Amino acid sequence: MKTQLQWRGEAGSHYRPYAQWKNNGPVGVCGTYCAAVLVHDRVYKDTGAKLDQQLLINGLLKPIDKLTLHPGSFFWNIQFALNYMLANVGYYAQSGLFTEKAVPKLIDQGKGPVIVGTLSLLGSPYKNHWLLVYAYAYDQAGDLYFRAYDNHGKSQAIIPAKETFSYVYVLPYPDKDIAEKKPTTVLSHESDLVFVTNPKH
Repeated sequence: MKTQLQWRGEAGSHYRPYAQWKNNGPVGVCGTYCAAVLVHDRVYKDTGAKLDQQLLINGLLKPIDKLTLHPGSFFWNIQFALNYMLANVGYYAQSGLFTEKAVPKLIDQGKGPVIVGTLSLLGSPYKNHWLLVYAYAYDQAGDLYFRAYDNHGKSQAIIPAKETFSYVYVLPYPDKDIAEKKPTTVLSHESDLVFVTNPKH
């Protein structure tokens, strides 16, 4: 059934390289990996700059997964970290609940990919986990599915939307010229990561 779904959104082939962005370390840092891929993908699409994988992960790990007073991460942890990281380069993060209503609209509006959280209480085999969704489809029964990077080695994982609840995404500020603020590299200093922009001449 899933192979016959008509997907809307981005092609899975675009996200195939991110299958290598795999969490081989401690359990519970899936939010960090999804946020790193989201930032890398968004900046590359808008500017052509390829940010360093490990520096992105290192820079996001502390605010998302290490400074919290609870195990794992919630959507507000991810939103805070993304806003902190992207504040100087013209992007901001938004978040919300009820993925089945919001995520298809965001993808149709070109605002994807979207970080989406699964819940064990909703029956997800991923348990409480974060994935990066870039396409969606409805089956003949009207049930919604997402296609996603899962940070476990799959770049085209298919999950039922009914097993997800919260979401986070990134947008450019409408009054910012992203091309003129092209990030050229990232610097990691005591686990705090900032973007460096090209000086204007």
